[in-house]
Amino acid sequence: MASSKRKAPNRVSRNQRPRRSTKTSQPKRRTRKAETSSKNSPSPPPPPDRGRSSVRVPDNRLASQSTLLNSGSTVTTGNPGLSNQTFSSGALPNNQIQQTPNVLDNQAFLNRDPVLAARPAYGPDPAAAILEEVYRLQIQRLGLEEANRLRDARLVADAQLLQPRVSYPQILAPVTIRPQDPPESWYNQTGLDRNVSKLLYHGLAPKTRENYSIGARNYHEHCAMHGLRPAFPATVDHLLNWLGELGRGNLKAETIKKYLAGVKSHHIDIGCKRRDIEDVFSHALVKRAIRGIRRIRATRTEAWVPR
Repeated sequence: MASSKRKAPNRVSRNQRPRRSTKTSQPKRRTRKAETSSKNSPSPPPPPDRGRSSVRVPDNRLASQSTLLNSGSTVTTGNPGLSNQTFSSGALPNNQIQQTPNVLDNQAFLNRDPVLAARPAYGPDPAAAILEEVYRLQIQRLGLEEANRLRDARLVADAQLLQPRVSYPQILAPVTIRPQDPPESWYNQTGLDRNVSKLLYHGLAPKTRENYSIGARNYHEHCAMHGLRPAFPATVDHLLNWLGELGRGNLKAETIKKYLAGVKSHHIDIGCKRRDIEDVFSHALVKRAIRGIRRIRATRTEAWVPR
């Protein structure tokens, strides 16, 4: 019986196995025949034009409108504001492009106009710029109104601080003005008690006493210059001499009469008797002299114009 034992395969050790070569395989050299055949072989046909192509346009720039219209291409913008959106334009028939070259060549139309040529195809939106300017002006106006309001508030606060804090009764209280004391010469000429002399001095208004003092001083100086003594109490002759001197001057009759009233008032102040005063100043000669001065120094009246 034949043995059914199989022959064991010949085992080869690792060291006896053939090693793989690490050298890269050299490309096969082409023969002259293969090069000649490759040159003579026709080039592969171009891919069919499906009517759309993709063109990458830089930021803020787009392809000319003529290219878009003529080629019917798809434009992909690189502007991040547009989120890489794609804008497409349909292709036009070649016969229509050839028939209307002037209408479709928009770039040539833009080049003819310098204003349109200088303007970018897609510039900033003018409406957005106007709204931004209006918003800025509104913010500025609100800031100015707030500044003016704060300024007015500060002015009111400063005025309240600077205003004197007084009560209404103090503002409306009457102010008492005490009259001045008479001069020392007044007490000497009267020869009376000081309290009585003070009362006599303030018996006339300050303005009236000032006018009377001018006449009394003028009479006293006239008597001293012409040697008429005594000046007080006055006599009729002394008064007539003085009135004659005043009549030759440029004084008005009313002014001379006030001077005479001042001399009479001075006689009352020095304590002359009333009877003696009336006898001198109410004399007929003195009264007539006053009337003569009025006639000579008559007050001018306006000419009467008949109607």
